[in-house]
Amino acid sequence: ARACYRGSKAFLEIVSEALSLELAKWNIDITLFEPGRLTTSITKVFGNKNIQDNYYQNLHQKSLLWFKNHTPPPQTSFEVAQYLVDLVQM
Repeated sequence: ARACYRGSKAFLEIVSEALSLELAKWNIDITLFEPGRLTTSITKVFGNKNIQDNYYQNLHQKSLLWFKNHTPPPQTSFEVAQYLVDLVQM
């Protein structure tokens, strides 16, 4: 599931970059808004999956550990909303 999620984010980044180059001659800017993790009811149970297959259990646990160690702590929805308001006002 994370591969599809990350792949879709990469796709949006590449398309946004390409569009920004094409639209620059008309002074049209592209802004891609990609908030990080949010503190929600979903993140409270994130990683609490009962995976029976040992290979996938280990892979899932390693993935969770990497994610925890290499990403900033979750933001609140208020912080993300405030950033979006600032971006729109820009």
